[in-house]
Amino acid sequence: MSVTVTGANLTPELRMSLIGGTGPLPDVKGTVFDMAGNYLTGTVCVPKVKGGGKNPKLGSDPLWDVSLQDLFTGTSSNVLTNVFTVKP
Repeated sequence: MSVTVTGANLTPELRMSLIGGTGPLPDVKGTVFDMAGNYLTGTVCVPKVKGGGKNPKLGSDPLWDVSLQDLFTGTSSNVLTNVFTVKP
């Protein structure tokens, strides 16, 4: 699934990740940044859930926060809370 995050001063040094939920950990791949720093796009990959079919086991809180973290300093620049939901 493609995802777009809008904001200001978004630079290639930022790593986007999903934190704070439970169940299969989604991973963000292939982030691309707007040259002006106004948005970034990426692809969110969600691992296959256990149980599959009629009874998928997503975890008790499949709602995730989006975090942007500086690769060089390790500091978090911003967290968008409860913005990504994993559904079967």
